Amino acid sequence: MLNDLEKQNLITPEEKSTIKETGEVTIGSRTIIFKKIVELVSWISIEDDGTYIVVNFKENVYDIYAKNILEGKTEDEMMDMFVESEKYYKSDYYEENYPGREIDKDLVLEDYGVESLLELAQGEGFDTIEELLIGWEYVKPEEFQLKKIEGEITDPDGNVVQVNSYTDLIYKVTQDSTYTFLGKTSNGDTAKLDVTTSLENEYRLAEKYSYVFYLIKAYGEKVDILEEYSPKIKVEGSEDEIDLIPAISNGKINLYYVIGQFPSLIGTATIYLTVNGNRIVWNGIYDLRDN
Repeated sequence: MLNDLEKQNLITPEEKSTIKETGEVTIGSRTIIFKKIVELVSWISIEDDGTYIVVNFKENVYDIYAKNILEGKTEDEMMDMFVESEKYYKSDYYEENYPGREIDKDLVLEDYGVESLLELAQGEGFDTIEELLIGWEYVKPEEFQLKKIEGEITDPDGNVVQVNSYTDLIYKVTQDSTYTFLGKTSNGDTAKLDVTTSLENEYRLAEKYSYVFYLIKAYGEKVDILEEYSPKIKVEGSEDEIDLIPAISNGKINLYYVIGQFPSLIGTATIYLTVNGNRIVWNGIYDLRDN
């Protein structure tokens, strides 16, 4: 709705940002308050022991909250957020280690030993400043705590789970279908969410002992790896691909069958194969040392 209002020039980008953060905006002498609508959101989590639908109230999902606030923010504005979160989380640390100094951008960067927030983000394994702020929960964390919702969610089997910003409803699924979840906040507001899964033909590679790999469908069914899937592995730091067809045994890949082709007995690698025209990729650490 906000995007439509902005496109029609009924609100400015700044007013749109204010509404996202506060739920209201003042235009001229009038304050417009946008009614809060309770929503449920979900995502799929595929784990080694099965596939799950994870559900919570939208306000309790930090990634959604943070991305809404970060939209359109400049690097300087994100730096200001970072400094405020440093104060929120670590004020005692700064007072103890830098007595009498103001907790500002210069001090924070000095403490981390970097020249910029982007340098810190990349040094911590993030591609962008936004990813750092979300990963560390540095987007106005105090405000997030105030906006979170306490309530309960009923799963398709009738089980009721109490949820908040730290606890989700987690529901295991074993087939493609539409699943209905019902939410009710502590204030009595209600929400409904239908989640349709279409994962029957989704595959992933899993590993055991860091040298045996097998193919598994999204709902947990193991399937044989066939030669026609053309499995290969590429070790990080090497330009060569290793053909894994000779490593197929009993429908699995066992790297010990091609151990002589590896540049090192332990390392990081990418395994990939093609099933029904879809490329399946695994990235991680292999280990061919004696076990």
